[in-house]
Amino acid sequence: MLLTAAGAYLLLSVLIGGKGEAVAQTLPGKTHIHTALLYPQAGVDKLLVGAHDGLYERSSKPDEAGWRQSNALPATDIMGFAYQPQQPNRLYAVGHSFGVVVSDDGGANWNNRLPGMGSLDNRHDVHALAVDPLVGSVFVWVEQKGLLRSTDQGASWQVVNPTVGGQVMALWIERVGERQVIYAGTMAGLLRSADGGANWVNLGGSELSGGVYALAGDGKDLYVGTLGGLYQSSDQGHSWRAVAGLPQRAAVGVVVNLRSPNQRVAILSDASVYFSSDAGASWQAAK
Repeated sequence: MLLTAAGAYLLLSVLIGGKGEAVAQTLPGKTHIHTALLYPQAGVDKLLVGAHDGLYERSSKPDEAGWRQSNALPATDIMGFAYQPQQPNRLYAVGHSFGVVVSDDGGANWNNRLPGMGSLDNRHDVHALAVDPLVGSVFVWVEQKGLLRSTDQGASWQVVNPTVGGQVMALWIERVGERQVIYAGTMAGLLRSADGGANWVNLGGSELSGGVYALAGDGKDLYVGTLGGLYQSSDQGHSWRAVAGLPQRAAVGVVVNLRSPNQRVAILSDASVYFSSDAGASWQAAK
């Protein structure tokens, strides 16, 4: 049975927060986190966090404390960020109540990029987002529509697969040579497609059976955020090992810096943030 977006959120919130909401210790107020990105702004990498109540930002340096809540995006569920390294000023974001938006000035201003989809407008629920690092094609998961792709930077969209195989919570695209590989984190585990999203293989693994809620990679290692913690694979998802040096709590966010691949960020279900500058060999808690 397909789990609805509301059901998926409620299950995750109860499992990691106990009362439908995880209390953030490192963010202002009370919130739960959906996504994160290390993003270059004015030559400085910032950590962007998409939460239940909007966009938060902080320095990418773990010893520099301080969060601020931005009003650049609506104060509602932000479900995904992505950009292509060759176009660092173009930032994409998706969310529950504003669809797909794009900024061409580093996040200062945003425009809707879902024209031509009939009833698909800014009231629709967009759950996940990924950008191909080589060609810049954009993939999103839209509730009741499935997996969509844009090859013209969001000007038009095509439905690639209406089901994929369950409720998609996260997307990640990597290149293996010239071949595009798409990963989809679902409530049931992890899926992989080598044909642009038309067909999918279930990667299995008991570590992933509770669902995959965050995805990131560096071309060599793939990371998944699960209810059991953060896991890592060096063989395209065939086998997994727990990432050492982190508390064993649900991992709701994982980031690999596209500009500095040795830099990693992990965000746990209590909203604590951990940075690594040595490709995950060691971790430092953020102030």
